[in-house]
Amino acid sequence: VGATHANASGPSSGAAHFFSRAADGRWTHTQTITPAGEEGCEGNGCPPIRDVYMGRAVALSGDYAVITGYEIAADDGEGYAYFYGRGADGRWTRFDDPVQGSDTRPGNEFGTAVALKGSVAVVTAPRHRVGDTSSAGAVYVFTPRPRSAHNPQIYWAERRKLVARDREAFDLFGTDVAFDGETILVGAERENDGGLGDNGAAYVFFE
Repeated sequence: VGATHANASGPSSGAAHFFSRAADGRWTHTQTITPAGEEGCEGNGCPPIRDVYMGRAVALSGDYAVITGYEIAADDGEGYAYFYGRGADGRWTRFDDPVQGSDTRPGNEFGTAVALKGSVAVVTAPRHRVGDTSSAGAVYVFTPRPRSAHNPQIYWAERRKLVARDREAFDLFGTDVAFDGETILVGAERENDGGLGDNGAAYVFFE
């Protein structure tokens, strides 16, 4: 569960909370992820981290999780995604540094929505500029990979970028997203096909 305005590490630093269900069906809070912990600093001596809005979007599938945030301290705001894995002890740990799309920029709103199924993650950037088309939007697909044949450490790498064929300025392709393992469904809330105004649209992609 994301809590973007939590003051866990500073004003609006954000946080994400993990819960697990016991045999009796009750849900119990098991772990909290905060920006301070991600920076490797724990305890009262850590400097405050503000306006990161961690937990903007969250997704969970099996032993993988992804948490996004939106740091407004950067010019126009800069989005990111953190990937986590669950260990044998049930604790969640981060795989690597925060991830962004290969060509995302501040203001693209990368991390607005996220979907995760198995070992495939889909992260949206609805205000991404595609060519000369402002805020057309884009969606990025990530999968885990070993760093090399000699280094089995896992990192999440961009596998594919999706855009709308009929894109126009300010369609906001990537407002929301869903993924079931073979099909990706992407919302574009301001797409105006047929001159009907911002009636919106949904795009379907198959593996």
